[in-house]
Amino acid sequence: MPSARCVFFLDGGLPRDLLSGLDRYSHCWVLYEFHANTNRRDVSDRVVTENTSCTTRNGGAVKGKARVPRLDGAPVGALATRTPHRPTPIGLSLGSIVRVDTDTGAITLGGCDLVDGTPVLDIKPYVPFCDAVRDAVAPAWV
Repeated sequence: MPSARCVFFLDGGLPRDLLSGLDRYSHCWVLYEFHANTNRRDVSDRVVTENTSCTTRNGGAVKGKARVPRLDGAPVGALATRTPHRPTPIGLSLGSIVRVDTDTGAITLGGCDLVDGTPVLDIKPYVPFCDAVRDAVAPAWV
C-alpha cells in the first residue's frame, strides 16, 4: 500500500549513528516478527531441530499449507506464500524511505505492510544491483 506510513524508533540504548547514511537510499528492507499471529509460537519454541516437535502455542500443529486469497482459497505450501502463519514468524517488507531523523532515532517509511506495534528485528538498505533479480519468475497467481 503506497500511501501507508510507519515510523520506527531505535531503542533508547542504541546509538543514533546507526541511521547515518540511510537517508541516501530510496528504500529499505524491514525484517520483523509476525507478532499478531493466531498460531504464534512461544519464543523458546522458535528453534526447530529434527528432535523438536513443531507445535504452536495453542497446541496445534504447524500447518504445511496456507490458503491463498488470489487462488480463491486454494492451498499452497506455506513457504511458497507470504502468509504470516509460518514455522518461524519472521516477515520481510520493502518500504520507501520518507524520512530519517538521526536526532530522535526515527525512520519514517512508506508502503510497508506492518501492523501497529510490530517488533522490528532489523532494517537493511535496498541495493538495486543485488536486490533486483532481472529474470525472476513467480507463479501467475502472484
